[in-house]
Amino acid sequence: VCKTICRLAEDRNIFIGVETHGGLVWNSMQCNRLLREVDSPYLKIVYDVANIYRNGGDPLKEIKNIEIENIIAVQFHDLKKINNKYTTVLLGKGIVPFKNVIEYLRKKGYEKYVVDEYERWWNPKLPDPKIGLPYELNLLKTYFKV
Repeated sequence: VCKTICRLAEDRNIFIGVETHGGLVWNSMQCNRLLREVDSPYLKIVYDVANIYRNGGDPLKEIKNIEIENIIAVQFHDLKKINNKYTTVLLGKGIVPFKNVIEYLRKKGYEKYVVDEYERWWNPKLPDPKIGLPYELNLLKTYFKV
């Protein structure tokens, strides 16, 4: 299926991003296997730092195992573990180690997409997006030094 989708994407000059979100890929080994098997320059990875962490991976180690050119977007959100269950919190207020991932991206000269995944839908206790999103975007700008 991925090969067919990528052929269609190539005909239209668009990229397909597969997120590290379980199911299909949730670590660098699976990302690299999918990229190898599909073998299309139009298939890329949407690297979700928190999902890698939630699934027991080390986000920095995992991202280093994927060629930076194969990552079309890096997605940020944060988590806390409450009553043995992960819940979304404001970026920088949880336990996801994302700062070292940002430093790595900066050192590699990463210039593709950065996504702030604001998950109020899943956690209505998060601040209104009019407050929470500017906070998180400013935090990302600070860490990316832009």
